[in-house]
Amino acid sequence: MRAEVPVVLSDFPKGSVAGTCLHDILEHIDFSLREPDSALNLIRVKLESYGFDPGWEKSVYEAVKNVLTTPIFGAGNPFFLSMLGTGDRLHEVEFYAPLEPITPRKLGEVFQSCGGTGISRDFPDLLLNLGFKPVKGVLRGFVDMVFQVNGRYYLVDWKSNFLGATPDAYCRDRLQGVMKREFYVLQYHIYAVMLHRFLAARLRDYSYQDHFGGVYYMFLRGIDPSHGPENGIYFDKPGADLIDALTRCLTGEQ
Repeated sequence: MRAEVPVVLSDFPKGSVAGTCLHDILEHIDFSLREPDSALNLIRVKLESYGFDPGWEKSVYEAVKNVLTTPIFGAGNPFFLSMLGTGDRLHEVEFYAPLEPITPRKLGEVFQSCGGTGISRDFPDLLLNLGFKPVKGVLRGFVDMVFQVNGRYYLVDWKSNFLGATPDAYCRDRLQGVMKREFYVLQYHIYAVMLHRFLAARLRDYSYQDHFGGVYYMFLRGIDPSHGPENGIYFDKPGADLIDALTRCLTGEQ
């Protein structure tokens, strides 16, 4: 019966502009939602600035509230994003890193040799079959959010992908397929390498196992506490061996 109930944003516009709008809202909204009227006003302003009907404000507010009040697991004791103060999180974190000559074969061999819980058996073969030419230079990118809880640091990537109109479309099995098919698995491992390098350079007595908490990919349309804490949320903490090997592969650093 649950699968017949549509998710909150089942009819919300799709595409990159809608995704950018939702990202912008999550970047600027007060996570505590202590002042709902203020949050609704911010959402209304953002919707209008991106050309969307402000009448979506209540649906978007409900979806944002779901994201912020669903218990987050995968990192020990559950917590809520609404608990994060402004000093506990950074949005749109930019990174730069020197890039060694990279080929599909080098990437495939790294994932093949180290693997991990988030790596399907055929994922290294998918990397080996990528069609890009060898590249070298500087790697530049942005992470949607980095936050810390109890001395551990986590990455968040907001995903506005429309996977279906019902909660079952955002279950763990469906998310795993999307993560592999869209190469988000490769993306978040690269993000993890960048945060790993950043923390190692700035934290005294840094340890990957102790200080790196993991990665969350939050599929915004499917998150709802009434559908369970894992619905719409993909979590992984890559193995230390894989992160070390990928760091050497991408940057040449030990």
